[in-house]
Amino acid sequence: MYVKNSVAIYRRKAGLRQIDLANAVGIKRTHLSFYEQGHWILSFEKLEEIARALNVTIDRLYPPAAINFLLETDKADTAQVK
Repeated sequence: MYVKNSVAIYRRKAGLRQIDLANAVGIKRTHLSFYEQGHWILSFEKLEEIARALNVTIDRLYPPAAINFLLETDKADTAQVK
């Protein structure tokens, strides 16, 4: 259930359409759709925003190992920009 369907499940449970959630976190609806289908990976920051918008903890959306991977990837990307 993680990643591919968890956001869609919690979004529906919250009574939100894709466009509602996408607007709430500042992304395009198509990007959210690709994410919900498991085709894209969003940054840890976006994942946090989605969790807040859905009123769930981040571990409901991603397993802990994946969260650690996203954090490390974000750190590496930030270091390359400097």
